[in-house]
Amino acid sequence: MHTVEERACYLADALTRKYGEVFKTGKFNNEELNEFGPRLKSKIKANINLKKYVSERVTHCFLISGSYYEPEKVSHLRGITTNAKKTAYLVLNQYIGSIESDKEFIETAAQMLDGDSESVKLLLSEKIHLDVILYFKHDHGFPFELKIKEIKRRIIKQAKSKR
Repeated sequence: MHTVEERACYLADALTRKYGEVFKTGKFNNEELNEFGPRLKSKIKANINLKKYVSERVTHCFLISGSYYEPEKVSHLRGITTNAKKTAYLVLNQYIGSIESDKEFIETAAQMLDGDSESVKLLLSEKIHLDVILYFKHDHGFPFELKIKEIKRRIIKQAKSKR
């Protein structure tokens, strides 16, 4: 890791891996929290605060690394890591907006990535680029505890119900 951008990508990935379980903490209002005992209530509040803090740090790392910026704004960044993260973010963005089935989307996205369908499958299964997935969810206001595929299902279901 020679550049600040690569270090920021590494840090975002490390934070996401270290605090992965914290992002599964759901949302609770005060009424729901009061139903729990004092220890559990304290643990949940601590996790909610930690989730907010860590997500802000990961977001900052992504802004530093340039993963989210438009290509013309980060043309000075040439790191392999940075390009992989930008590509993963773009794939997630296209997946959420796609009406194709998962299988069709994987084939389409793999063509963009020089036939690497396994990487697309791993990304959509949230096995790789966890930091990118976290940033994507944060950026679009999606709940951290939901999987990408579940988010897409809910969006499609919501669109169908509006018809």
